Amino acid sequence: MSIQSPFHEGELEIQERAGQQADAESNSAMIADKLYAGALNFIRQQQMAILSTRDTDGHRWASVVFGPKGFLEPDGRESLHIAVPAAERNARDPLWQNLQSDPRLGLLVIELANRRRLRINGDARITHGEILLNVTESFPNCPKYITKRELEVELAEVPEAKPKLSEGTDLPAGLQKMLENADVLFLATGNAQRGNDASHRGGSPGFIEVVNKNTLRIPDYPGNGLFNSLGNVAGDPQVGLLIPDFEHGRQLQFTASAEILWDQPDPQGKTGGTNRFVEFTIIRWLERPLPARLKSSAVSYSPYNPAS
Repeated sequence: MSIQSPFHEGELEIQERAGQQADAESNSAMIADKLYAGALNFIRQQQMAILSTRDTDGHRWASVVFGPKGFLEPDGRESLHIAVPAAERNARDPLWQNLQSDPRLGLLVIELANRRRLRINGDARITHGEILLNVTESFPNCPKYITKRELEVELAEVPEAKPKLSEGTDLPAGLQKMLENADVLFLATGNAQRGNDASHRGGSPGFIEVVNKNTLRIPDYPGNGLFNSLGNVAGDPQVGLLIPDFEHGRQLQFTASAEILWDQPDPQGKTGGTNRFVEFTIIRWLERPLPARLKSSAVSYSPYNPAS
């Protein structure tokens, strides 16, 4: 990898195998080492962010945090304050322990209503009232495959639905049904040199296939050719998944091992022509309430028609 390249070896490997080196090179200009000036107000208006972290065993987790508008506050273009007071942190979320041992943080700022998203990566420091992220990489993603959804966030305390954390390795039937109805998935990946990254995957309900009680599979749709997430998987298959159930106020977190499946039969056209899938072998799952009360309304769409 050249010094000037914004891509690491794993990304370059996947770009070459997919035959999209030219697309990646063309779109690489969107990758910056600081926040875009035009994105600062967008960041301030958001009430939800997805975070990617790694635990001491090398397993990754994707987590979600909510706050009032302004809880994400850029400090110039080089750093970002994420206001989550200690009293509002759920100790059952691996996020907080992970950041104590590994400060590398991947952040996805996403507005579902307008289908805008921005990835921000860097090194984080936790204080009593916030996470301070020093930005090392930032870039936008297109609106493809995002279900348009209006979220009304009420930041009242959410009581635990059960006295103990629901967790396991095998997926029970109820959670399998939740996954089959999902239209959004958040993915945590990472690279040893570049740190952690959070991204979005979406589609019509059913795009998450429950292969068996330990295995999930999703299609890899056509994209911008950067292959940031799959490039990370090529070098480190340890990933985290977060599937929110906005309508019922719950979330399902996984740590898993990912495998890219190339040149697969796809008679139903699930991949949009790539013939690629990503398969996840579940290591551990956690189920608990979302950390905010939400009112959600979704508009369904075809995953290959981002304007719908």
